[in-house]
Order: sequence, then C-alpha cells, then structure tokens
Amino acid sequence: MPGLCVTALIGAAGLVAVLRLWPANDQTILRNDLPDLPADYLHLSEHGPHHTHAVFFDNLHRRWPKAA
Repeated sequence: MPGLCVTALIGAAGLVAVLRLWPANDQTILRNDLPDLPADYLHLSEHGPHHTHAVFFDNLHRRWPKAA
C-alpha cells in the first residue's frame, strides 16, 4: 500500500508540474522552412519553400520548429 501512495503522489506532482510549466499558448501549427532541400523536391513542390503544418517528426523534420 505505501508503494501505491508514493506512485500516486509522484503522478500527481508530475501532473501539477505539467499544468504549471507547459505554455498556455503552445502552437500546434508552425511555419516550416526546409532550406537544405532542392527546389524541385516533392515536399517543397507540394507545400512551397515556406509552409505551415502541424508539428511532426520524420526524415525531413528532425527538430522541433521555432515559433515565428
């Protein structure tokens, strides 16, 4: 029983920390620039050199984008 209480307290502390520290205006749609890709690359021909989309990570998007 004491282990369960300790685990619950750790979880509650984590929840409080997230609610206090996570930015309230965190954007999910950000500007995305890929200057290293050639102009005729499929991703750029579909979306343009300066485009916005939801944050995700793949072979082209390896880092968290900076908010504009």
